Order: sequence, then C-alpha cells, then structure tokens
Amino acid sequence: GVEEDGGEEGGGKLVYIIGGEIEPMVLSRVRLDIPIDTLIGRDGVSDKRTLVVDRRDVVAIAADSGETKAKRGATGKNKNNQTKRSSKEKAKGSWVKRDSNLKKERGYENFKRY
Repeated sequence: GVEEDGGEEGGGKLVYIIGGEIEPMVLSRVRLDIPIDTLIGRDGVSDKRTLVVDRRDVVAIAADSGETKAKRGATGKNKNNQTKRSSKEKAKGSWVKRDSNLKKERGYENFKRY
C-alpha cells in the first residue's frame, strides 16, 4: 500500500493511468505500479497500468524531462514602463461632468429645437 507522508505540507499524490513504454527515469520515481487488470480483478481488460507518484517526484520528473509549465506574460520586458496615474488624474478620453453654463457644441450655429 501507499504509506502516509509524515504530515508533509503539499505532500499529495498523483495517480496516472498510462499504456505503452515508460521511461526508466519515470519508473525510478514511481511509488506504486499496478496493472489495471489487477485493480479490476479480471485479466484481459486493459493493457494500461496505474502509477502512483508523490507530488515532489512529479515536480522532479517534470524538471528532468523539460516538461515544466510554460511561463506566461512578457518575458524579458521591463514591466515598470507602464504609465502611472495619480488617483485624481483622468484617463485620456474619459467622461467629464459638463459645465451647464457653457453652450452645447453642435457643430453649427442657430440650432432650434421644434
């Protein structure tokens, strides 16, 4: 069976169902390797196997194989070049409360509403 980790924080396990060849580097870190037929209790059901791997070993396997999570965002760019605004400064094109004393700009003179 799989023993409990000694209270290690983040010590989860991954159960992985796989068929075909498995690299020796992966097999060296597998905690349990059980054929699906054994789990189900019937021969000839599947040629796949169930691998149980500790969380820390999953991270190590990924690092060794180069299959780590892709980094997102701007790589190598200066993130400090964004324009900073004070809280009172309005953004370009933002709405401004209109002064009711000013005449409306309609684009032509002598406008009459009927």
